[in-house]
Amino acid sequence: MEFQAKSERYIQSKKVIIRRYGIKKTINFRNQMDKLRITQLKSVFDTLVHSINNEDDSQQVEIWFARELQELLGYARWENFIVAINRAVESCKSQQINIDDHFREVTKMIEIGKGGKREITDFMLNYLAQV
Repeated sequence: MEFQAKSERYIQSKKVIIRRYGIKKTINFRNQMDKLRITQLKSVFDTLVHSINNEDDSQQVEIWFARELQELLGYARWENFIVAINRAVESCKSQQINIDDHFREVTKMIEIGKGGKREITDFMLNYLAQV
């Protein structure tokens, strides 16, 4: 629900910016395209969401795994996506936002050829980390 509210604010801000520059015809077309794209992305985000209990088990928290979002957000390589995640972490730090609430590094085991397994790094991200 939080994602949809933020996306609606994004669309509203586009209207204001575009109207300022007097491109009124483009607004309606672009606004419809933005709404359509946001709706499509939201439905994909909804399929990737995981719910976990917070630390004191008082409520459910929606999280996404960075490796699941990587391709959706247009990153072909994990190394490039890590750079974007690190920039987001630095941005939160500069605004004195507690990064532990939004970016949690985790380790996962994946299967590799012939039944072998190895550890990979991933991040649990909440809605703020995605914005």
